[in-house]
Amino acid sequence: IRDEPHDAAPAEPLSPEEKAARTAARYESLRLDQSPQVPLFTSVPGRPMVQPVVTRENEDEENVIWATDKGYLCAGRIDRRDPTALELRYRLQTDAPIVAKPSYIPPDANVLQDSGLIIAGSEDGFIYAIRERDGRQMWRFSTGEPIVEDPVVLGHYVFVPNQLGGMYCIDAKNGGQVWWAPEVTRFVAASKERVYASDKIGLLHVLSAKTGAQIDTIPASYLPIKLTNPESDRIFLASASGMIQCLHEPSVADPLVRRAPAKDLDLTDRSKPAGKAAPKAKPAEEEMAEGAKAASPRPAGGGGGGGGSGLGSSRKTTSKKAAADGGGAKKKKAKNGEAAGVPFGMPAMPGAMPGAMPGAKPGAKGKKKQ
Repeated sequence: IRDEPHDAAPAEPLSPEEKAARTAARYESLRLDQSPQVPLFTSVPGRPMVQPVVTRENEDEENVIWATDKGYLCAGRIDRRDPTALELRYRLQTDAPIVAKPSYIPPDANVLQDSGLIIAGSEDGFIYAIRERDGRQMWRFSTGEPIVEDPVVLGHYVFVPNQLGGMYCIDAKNGGQVWWAPEVTRFVAASKERVYASDKIGLLHVLSAKTGAQIDTIPASYLPIKLTNPESDRIFLASASGMIQCLHEPSVADPLVRRAPAKDLDLTDRSKPAGKAAPKAKPAEEEMAEGAKAASPRPAGGGGGGGGSGLGSSRKTTSKKAAADGGGAKKKKAKNGEAAGVPFGMPAMPGAMPGAMPGAKPGAKGKKKQ
């Protein structure tokens, strides 16, 4: 480290005390520890293909699950008191890679009261239900085809579409089949009475939530991106050009929220002081339209500058003599065949105000206003 100031040379030389203080300040600003933080790791077969899922967490520990392309479903524990500790609790081996994100059901009296339940789908065609507390397999369900989409959990029901087409509704407690719908490859959303899913050709299928029977189909091939939404009953569709549409049933105005957010977002603009909001300024076109309504459509006086401008002046004539003189005047036509009052936006005669007679000179007040 060379003892040279970064700034430009001062006008006056520094004293030895100032020079020593500046050097000490520079030494304090240096970062001596350049070693990066060691990430948490553990050794498992394969590579994770999807984002890990947090099952339980508190002040002391955090439990996570993840899947690998070698067909392993792994569960780990992170000790928050030791930033380098990641303990592998257990792992489940399947016969094919796991490319779908696992789902987690918290402890529920309708499913498991004393532990959560992990739902994972594998490309071997099976759905696995694992007790989160100790890794015990509770049940296994065969779909007959590879599973590449994430299983969706709504209440104590699991919706699982397979790769070739067909979606199963499974009871999470015992692994029994509730119903099956053909041709469906992706879960989209669900309301209280209907389930919405998409197929390979872009159709949106409307299914009965109780039986899985098809109620209707909606053409949606022009919006090829269909978001899986287990959080509410809203249907989100998007196009490749960036257009997003949100659909809902006409009878359901408010969203059916199944998972409330941890904290509501505060969208208040803190940069502006709180107070009464200032009235919005009206556009110029609206002001001109209001002025044109308030003003007389055609000047009462035929001569002089009493006709006013054609920009919407609403000044009233108070002189009876001016009104009498103007009422008897005849209408004259301009050189171009238009009326004496020139419309807004049309070229006026040289030396004349808009709306005045050709050749008439504006008065002092007219000049000031113009």
